[in-house]
Amino acid sequence: MKKLWSLFLVIALLFVGCGQSEETNMSVMTGLIVEKEGNRILVIENVTKDQLDSLDLDEVLNQGYEAIWFEVEDQELFENLYVGDKVAVEYDIVLESYPGQSKAVSITKLDK
Repeated sequence: MKKLWSLFLVIALLFVGCGQSEETNMSVMTGLIVEKEGNRILVIENVTKDQLDSLDLDEVLNQGYEAIWFEVEDQELFENLYVGDKVAVEYDIVLESYPGQSKAVSITKLDK
């Protein structure tokens, strides 16, 4: 009887484990592209073009704005992104440096 119960338990656990899907919680950051480097863009939230014009990048970063370097795999998309563009970037995991580092899942250009 114990063997039958153990077999039932193992089979039940296998079915439960197979039914799990890996869901990712995507985040979206909206901000300005302030720099391009290699295949990455630096996006900063809640900063204005006037602030970027009057301060250098280090001064802006020292004010603690949310900032993330995003890797852009699509070369054609990367070439059509410019410093000063307002974008919404969908992403998943962020390395906890400052600025953060992540891979862009999707990028949407917004009206300026």
